[in-house]
Amino acid sequence: MVSTLLPAIFFLSGCAALLFENLWFYQAGITFGNSVWASSLVLAGFMGGLALGNALAARLEPGAFRAIRTYGLIEAAIGVFGFGLVVGLPALTSLFAGMIQPVLDSVWAANSLRLGFAFLLLLVPSTAMGATLPVMVSALYQRDPRFGSVLGRLYGWNTLGAVVGALAGDLFLIEAVGVRGTGLVAAGISLSVAAAALVMSKRFETPPTPTEAEDKPAKLSRNGRILLVAAGLAGFSLLGLEVAWFRFLLHFLFGSSEAFAVLLATVLAGIGMGGLAGGYLATKEGRAEALLAGTAVLTGIVCLGLYWLYPAGPPVSTLGGTFKRAAPLMFPVAFLSGVLFTMLGEALKREEPRETRAAGLLTLANTTGAMLGPLVVGFGLLPSFGVDRCVQALSVVYLLIGGLSWLAGARPRAKSGAVSIGVAAASLVLIAILFPAGSNLESQLEPVVAPFLTGGNAKQVAMREGLTETIIYIEEDAFEEPIAHRMVTNGYSMSGTSIRGLRYMKLFVYLPMALHPDAKTALLISYGVGSTAKALTNTSGLQSIDVVDTSRDVLEMNHIVYPNESEHPLNDPRIEVHVEDGRYFLETTTKHFDLITGEPPPPKMAGIVTLYTQEYFALVRDRLNEGGIASYWLPAHVLAPDDSKSVIRAFCAVFEDCTLWSAAGLEWILLGTRDAPGPGNAARFSRQWSDAVVREDLKTIGVERPEQLGAMFMAGPEDLKVMSAGAAPLTDDRPKRLSDRRFDLEAGVQEYVPWLDASASRARFANDPWIAKVWPPDVRSATNAYFAPQLEINRVLVETQVRPLEESLPKVHGLLTTTSARALPLWMLGSNALRQRAAETAISEGRETAAAYYELGLGALSNRTYGRASDFFRKSAQVGGTGPALVSLSVYAAFMASDDGRRQELIYALSTPEQSAKLDPWLVPFLRNAAKAN
Repeated sequence: MVSTLLPAIFFLSGCAALLFENLWFYQAGITFGNSVWASSLVLAGFMGGLALGNALAARLEPGAFRAIRTYGLIEAAIGVFGFGLVVGLPALTSLFAGMIQPVLDSVWAANSLRLGFAFLLLLVPSTAMGATLPVMVSALYQRDPRFGSVLGRLYGWNTLGAVVGALAGDLFLIEAVGVRGTGLVAAGISLSVAAAALVMSKRFETPPTPTEAEDKPAKLSRNGRILLVAAGLAGFSLLGLEVAWFRFLLHFLFGSSEAFAVLLATVLAGIGMGGLAGGYLATKEGRAEALLAGTAVLTGIVCLGLYWLYPAGPPVSTLGGTFKRAAPLMFPVAFLSGVLFTMLGEALKREEPRETRAAGLLTLANTTGAMLGPLVVGFGLLPSFGVDRCVQALSVVYLLIGGLSWLAGARPRAKSGAVSIGVAAASLVLIAILFPAGSNLESQLEPVVAPFLTGGNAKQVAMREGLTETIIYIEEDAFEEPIAHRMVTNGYSMSGTSIRGLRYMKLFVYLPMALHPDAKTALLISYGVGSTAKALTNTSGLQSIDVVDTSRDVLEMNHIVYPNESEHPLNDPRIEVHVEDGRYFLETTTKHFDLITGEPPPPKMAGIVTLYTQEYFALVRDRLNEGGIASYWLPAHVLAPDDSKSVIRAFCAVFEDCTLWSAAGLEWILLGTRDAPGPGNAARFSRQWSDAVVREDLKTIGVERPEQLGAMFMAGPEDLKVMSAGAAPLTDDRPKRLSDRRFDLEAGVQEYVPWLDASASRARFANDPWIAKVWPPDVRSATNAYFAPQLEINRVLVETQVRPLEESLPKVHGLLTTTSARALPLWMLGSNALRQRAAETAISEGRETAAAYYELGLGALSNRTYGRASDFFRKSAQVGGTGPALVSLSVYAAFMASDDGRRQELIYALSTPEQSAKLDPWLVPFLRNAAKAN
């Protein structure tokens, strides 16, 4: 009965342990930051505690303690201290931030403090976790003296329990009961396991009988030490591979926390099942030792072979798709690693007969290797050599593990077995030599990059495997000139310099600066492709600009967007760069700002949600100067309406004057102030349009007049309460109020249509008390005419295809004849300022093409220089331009360039059967209506 119950309660222990681990790392991200250094050092502190627990357990003498009772007490400590950490870590944030702040500029000093604090905080529960396996091995070994079988069963069931914990926490519990509630569940499981163990001890354990000193074996043999090195290398390889695998697989997945949970569960399931299989193999005397070296070599072959032959494809976003992507790559290697761990334990038991010490030393070595693997791979091998060479090198490490096992005496007795291992080793060496390291990843990523290369005018221009992500830059050309760039990180399009991207990213600055034109200090959280930073450096009134980003590689690769050093925003002397987590920077900085703006990655990406919670927004407000203003990205295109409502509720819970603005389609801006004063005059509000640099930037993104800013208004504080009714605010304790499911924009976009209704927005703008307070009255009254064009701007910037000329030209004509807008007519005709500049450059450099002249004709139309447009269209036809659009626009330009009499003559001439046959059937009726309206 005991032999059955112990693995069962150890299964539950694994479930609770994984729940706790995930919660600790989440809370530690709030306390120490989510930068790669902070996250890795917290992991190192945790693994250091596990190693200490293994080492302490290894000193226990079999029979000298009640193993089940000791295990029960350990589990009780895990439950109590584990839950204490879940609750206490956020409360310690300000304390630790204050202690680290004086040395924050010294990377080594700051990170040493982070590591020390993390180790101390996690010391008790992680040390206790580390001691559980050796103690449980001692408990079960007293009833089943087959060490390998005992080790495999316990290791396997505990790890399978961890699978349940990994999935249950992220997929169900945190959403249902929150972070603290999930901590209570984990504590409840641990305490229940502790109670069960103490009851079992009372019923089944006898008083301890210490081993006499003279009976104790001498120190560990040479073979035993070699096996421990092999165990350390096994932990190093598997955890290092996990880092490389996750980096690789993220290109093919939607990188939410749920996806990470599935990836982790896949690895753990493989290890757990492998442990059980290894325990079964170890039931026969000598079999595990005979298979040990061969298993190690086979693991290396499978590892490199599966990576080489991985079936690449387009990204997936479902949990089932994530598992299908992950399992073929990771599960077989994880399974063999679980077998390998158990076999190494069986071999070590031959050298160290004390079962507690054998299990403790084995797990100590394995855990130490597992602690070093992610650090060496993540900080050294991956950024220096890339995923391909990491997997190649780690696969070969398994050959070394096999060799060490052989050297330690773990080898098959039959000659055929030795020959088989030799052939396998030679095969692994050959595969490693033939493996196309360096080019394999690029070929695997072709299906990922392909969707970004549509239209034939886009190409990949750079790829870097950096410290925190793999970055790919896509360049879009027009007329042999680069006009836009897209930054893809880990297979996800993070940022770009298309007109749509430029518009909303620059409005993070230009919108709040209209309301606070005297701002002197600014903070940008997350750099992206530098568009917001460029808007900040374009603003001459700013005296200091702080830029915070977690990725040095993102910052360094921005020279692709800004090849001219004088134009590069990071070269502006006012900018100070901080490679740090944005939230942690706010916790530790003593600075205050007039403007804080942020465009972090979408909040559904793993590790980003804490940059959208109510507690985070409170930090932002706290770092504003009196009268300061904050603008923040709300990417509605990747959020379901309920998700957007939760973020809005979080923001509005902090900023009482919160407002929502539509910058470009479903790229929205949340705006809040720290008690902004009343309205300035129109001259102050419009100051940016008097600056030549900023004015040109504003014209490029289609904000040609100050009145247009108001037309982006969607809702003020009271309206947002109504619009977000029924949603609870996103908080640190309730991160799953933001679902991990990827929003299907095509299917769900209709849910957002009412939010963008021009009439409703106009009415809200007219009646909103905050607008009445801060908006200059004369600018406010002139804004009404721009709400309908703003709706058209949203439509154009959301749609990926230009509408047929038959549909768009009448609307363009209306804009040309009733407004002064220039960018919007151009966008509706399929052009923009970026394409115009490229066409002008091409013509000026003698690259005269029909497409370039056609493009300039569109620009002349939008500028109302109709005669010039007619000339450009004629030149386009002269150098080979054809097509109904060219013909129709040529006729339209000639029509608009004529007076009333000439227009009637033109319509009459076009109405003849001979001429009508050459034109689109809709054109002449349209011109007749245009002439009548005129």
